[in-house]
Amino acid sequence: MKIAVLAAAVAAGIPVVALAAGETTLVSSANPSYEGQQVTLTATYTVYCADGASTAFTIDGQPVRPVISGAHTFTATVQVASLAAGRHSVAFAWHADQPGTDVSCGGSATLTQVVLVRPSPKPKPPPPTSAAPPSASPSPSPQTSPAESPSPVASAPRVSRTAMAQPGVPDPAVSAGALAIYLLVAVAALAVSRRF
Repeated sequence: MKIAVLAAAVAAGIPVVALAAGETTLVSSANPSYEGQQVTLTATYTVYCADGASTAFTIDGQPVRPVISGAHTFTATVQVASLAAGRHSVAFAWHADQPGTDVSCGGSATLTQVVLVRPSPKPKPPPPTSAAPPSASPSPSPQTSPAESPSPVASAPRVSRTAMAQPGVPDPAVSAGALAIYLLVAVAALAVSRRF
């Protein structure tokens, strides 16, 4: 880009000389930066070339068009947000518009722009939930083993014949025995009476 400063320099009585090398600066608004983040690269330089000056702004060797403003001391500004993660070489240079006319008129500056991977957002914690009261689980019914299970039909207790006899009621077994003895006695008595 041509910058005509001869008339202004002569009118101000400024000698036409070049600045020292350290007087050309290049800075970044954020270094390191993150992917997608807009970064402003600003070069500052002062031109006293007799026939003007040209500039060159590059990122990774690719030329970019800066916005230049100022008088005598100029700023060249580039805004970029498309740099991928990694390291990027940024360079700015300016020189006399007519090469060979003033070899001392010019300057340059460089920097390395570091771009980081943007961290992923942290997941939001789940909303708190009200704790449900514990449900009362039914208590298990006691299990009995087959050996312990009672018999469906309880066995009747043994009762002796004597215990079964009731007062005033003759026992059939006792009555039959007594009758047999009585008959034996009667037969024996009859046999004895016939003998005599």
